[in-house]
Order: sequence, then structure tokens, then C-alpha cells
Amino acid sequence: MRQDNILPINAFYLTWLRDKGSREIDSIDLLIYIMLLSRADKEDLTCYPSIDRIAEDCRGLSRVTVLKHVDQLEAKGLIQISKRPGKPSEYYMLDFAEWRKEPHY
Repeated sequence: MRQDNILPINAFYLTWLRDKGSREIDSIDLLIYIMLLSRADKEDLTCYPSIDRIAEDCRGLSRVTVLKHVDQLEAKGLIQISKRPGKPSEYYMLDFAEWRKEPHY
């Protein structure tokens, strides 16, 4: 992935995400979400890290913890996961796509 194709993580977006009252986002959810967002392609808002890569990037989270929180992020409507047999899952950043349509800043 080219460096210029990476989404900038915007403080306005993170503030909006934090302040949305409809979803409770704990610190591990936010850490994993930011890691996924930082890897997402800025055009199609997808990324493909393995669970091991997510755990490594999040500095020591276990696979079980990552799996639990990735499922929670999907249940909260922040990401959409497409399972791909024999390959890492595809993560689509739903909430960022919503925010990008009409930024709140």
C-alpha cells in the first residue's frame, strides 16, 4: 500500500466518534478501530490485517481479546467484516464512511 493512500486519522472524527451517545466504545474497541482505520485504503475504506497483525499492532492484546472486540465493533456498526476462507478477513470502515459523507466539523 502506498503511503499517500492511507487515511489521515482526524481529531474531528475521533471527537465525533467518542461523543456519539448511541454506542458505548471502550478503550480496547477504540484502539482496534483506530488501528484498522490507520490501515484502511482512503478510497475504498477497506483493510485486510490478520488477527495476529491486529494483536501485534495493538501491542500485546491476545487473539481472543482481538476477536471479541472485532466482533463488538461489527455489532456496534463501526465496521463490516467479510470473511474470506484461507485469507485475512476484509474490514470495511462503516462509521468512517458515514462521517465522510457529512463531516461534523
